[in-house]
Amino acid sequence: MHGPAADGTSLVTRSLGELEAESVAYVVCQSLGLDTSSYSFGYVANWQGGDASKARDNIEASGKRIRNASRKCQRQVKFDPWSAVDSKILDSLAASKPAELLDAAA
Repeated sequence: MHGPAADGTSLVTRSLGELEAESVAYVVCQSLGLDTSSYSFGYVANWQGGDASKARDNIEASGKRIRNASRKCQRQVKFDPWSAVDSKILDSLAASKPAELLDAAA
């Protein structure tokens, strides 16, 4: 997901990379029935400078990358519940409850 460019430079900033990686971990864990929100939301907020609005915007902007990486991880463990939960989980990342948690974590 965050491999280097052909010239060896990074394709994304560290803060965006952390946001995307933790979002993937959150989505995969949620689909397995593991609630990591108490850790994930604070971690993402911290990497976005404590700005819940910025975190929410970046999650929305990275949604396709997060979804694709999450699916790839789930295929690795032979688990693919996306037909039922894909949109619900990604929507919850940008919904008001996670935003409130991000605000509280800041």
